[in-house]
Amino acid sequence: TTVTVSENLTNSATGTITLTAGKTLSVKQDFTDSGTVSGTGTISFTGTTDQSFTPNSSTTYSEIREDKSYGKLTIASTLNASKFTITRGTETTFTGGVTITTFSDAATAGDINFNAGGTIKSDTTMNTTMNTTGTVTIPASQTLTVSDGAATPTYYNFTHSAGSTAIAGELKAAAITLGTTTISGTTAAISGTSVSTGAIRATAGTDIFTVKSSDGNFANIGQIGAATPGLTFTQVTFDADTADLSLNGNTIFANTFTMTPGTSKKIKLQGTITVNGTNGFIIPVSQPEVELIAATTISTSGPITLYDNITGSKALTVTNGGIFTLNGGNIVGNRADMSGGGIFANGGTVIINS
Repeated sequence: TTVTVSENLTNSATGTITLTAGKTLSVKQDFTDSGTVSGTGTISFTGTTDQSFTPNSSTTYSEIREDKSYGKLTIASTLNASKFTITRGTETTFTGGVTITTFSDAATAGDINFNAGGTIKSDTTMNTTMNTTGTVTIPASQTLTVSDGAATPTYYNFTHSAGSTAIAGELKAAAITLGTTTISGTTAAISGTSVSTGAIRATAGTDIFTVKSSDGNFANIGQIGAATPGLTFTQVTFDADTADLSLNGNTIFANTFTMTPGTSKKIKLQGTITVNGTNGFIIPVSQPEVELIAATTISTSGPITLYDNITGSKALTVTNGGIFTLNGGNIVGNRADMSGGGIFANGGTVIINS
């Protein structure tokens, strides 16, 4: 059974709406709830113009559904819901923080904006796959978490590869899989146990971006930045948290590229790694050795600054004029070709076995 309200609906502070199981309240205009909504039925937004829903932040709604052939839906304050489903929509904006136990969407869900961050999860495994072909946005200073919401959270997987993801704040989950990703601002971050992405683009020349992967595997990160003016990052950091940091054939357009593995862990390189930036390729002074696990080419016109040993018996090639500076470290046992660049050892030893 469905009850349809075609005008604006207000539930006053002393009002009560009871939604019994299997029943739906279909709202065509705006809905402001200052009172009590109880029961296990559904609130469905089905209008064909822009709508707003102002929830009572002290209420946990059983199920909210959006099925709009036209018009935007704005959730105008903090939302707590057991289930939130978008089957059709143009744009959904959560202006307040969200706590949603089961979030789901269809390819036709449109753009989804988490303007104040929050916590979401989905399906029986708590993993969340967003199916919209639109853009999912996390603004600056906000964090969207895929977890159980506990003080010490358990994180779950997050996937959005059907559309693009725009991040100026932080996305935190377990395994993260994204399609094309746009980064803006100076504090954008993606934090997961593993991270896989399509192309990652800057929106301005001042953008700074951090990818944190606790398993240390950055081999599945797409091209970061682009040669087009305005799409070069000021700084990109790969942070492996507690693990070795593995890189395989990445292309990074950034003025500064920094890699930080876990304490006493290695950086493992293979493939062609291209850093198109004026400050080159930097491994911080506190980090240990670099190991070549397969043939490696580092292409950069900027400096390559290392503070410990490079080990491994694989071929190392430096192209595009890159200059190695070894501050106390050694190149040991590598078949190294520096013809495209050069090498300086400040206190270190260079042993090249060809």
